[in-house]
Amino acid sequence: SQAHSQARSQARSQARSQARSQARSSHRKDRSQKKFVQEKGGRRRLGKKAKHPPYQQADVDQHAPFIRQSWNRTLELAGYSGFGNAFYDNLFSDAPDLQSLFTRRRDEMAVKFVDMLSTLEHNIDSPPKLHDTLEDLSVMHIRRGVQAAYMKPMGEVLFKSLKQVLGEEWTEQTEAAWTWVWSFMTESMARTLQQGNESSSHVIMSWDAALEKHSEMEVGEMVYDAVMLVAPNLRQIFSRPRQVMAMKFFDMMGTIVSFADDEERMNQQLLWQGIRHVQYGAKPQHSTILGNVIVSVMENVAGEEWSEESETAWRELWDKATKAMMLAIKDAEQHTAIVDEMWKGMQKKATPTTFGSLMASLMTKHHPDLVTKFTRSYVADTKKDEEEDS
Repeated sequence: SQAHSQARSQARSQARSQARSQARSSHRKDRSQKKFVQEKGGRRRLGKKAKHPPYQQADVDQHAPFIRQSWNRTLELAGYSGFGNAFYDNLFSDAPDLQSLFTRRRDEMAVKFVDMLSTLEHNIDSPPKLHDTLEDLSVMHIRRGVQAAYMKPMGEVLFKSLKQVLGEEWTEQTEAAWTWVWSFMTESMARTLQQGNESSSHVIMSWDAALEKHSEMEVGEMVYDAVMLVAPNLRQIFSRPRQVMAMKFFDMMGTIVSFADDEERMNQQLLWQGIRHVQYGAKPQHSTILGNVIVSVMENVAGEEWSEESETAWRELWDKATKAMMLAIKDAEQHTAIVDEMWKGMQKKATPTTFGSLMASLMTKHHPDLVTKFTRSYVADTKKDEEEDS
């Protein structure tokens, strides 16, 4: 009876421990997914960026106060929609050739343009941040046919609109300040458009277009469904639930896109994915199937943004990714058998507890700082998980 009681108690303890472990794993996965969406927006790329134009801090200190004061005063006098509509009235009157770039409703465009100028004013003390704003918009600008040369007529219209609102408050210092910042923005626009027009931009543009029309889950599910349709025998490899596999497919595609213009960093990321895929039974020939599926799905979800250049860019990117992953799989297959034999031999001579204690003792002896750092990190993660559980 006592033995049965102890067994039941031990089983309950193991069940609770396993539940907590699963919960922590789930929370970590949720946080990882949120981080991916927040940092990359499911789209944001981390590869090469255009360097911001040079600037002098003395110019920032001189002109920033006039930008800030004049912009706040403009909003006081005209309001958001008032100034935005006045700007587009002047733009379409003075530069009618640019009207084709602005296809949305007038009131919506007015608010967006004033939002952009408010962001400019907010970041006026940091020109690199102004540059980053244009960097993030470069793909959209390229898709809409924006050219750096358009900044000159738009600047002239902007100054005219500001003068109309401010009247006598538009001073020489104010004009000098806006001329300075618009010159910086013009050069920044030229640099971001030039960088964005590299071959990787075709991948990024079609990716952004797809995610404007579909959610991350929808894109992942389309890939999963297409794989199961053309190669149902792969179901044994992709055996986890459909939604789980869909997000894994999406994350994989997002990783490749994120490093589309930085092959070295992409190879580092795919090295670990390739090693893990050995465990699932992935073979080199599977990459061809998956590559064709991804190109087909991207053509479908990108819609009118898809082109022959897009298909070429995606196939080239997938070939690079596949080569990196196949090298990792080949290395892993070569060494897996040896590692497995070593592990089996260890299990015959020691229990997990004995092995873990020995590892902890050796690590503490030879790398105490690393053990301390790991322990603090583990305690902090555990505490955070418990707080989230409660």
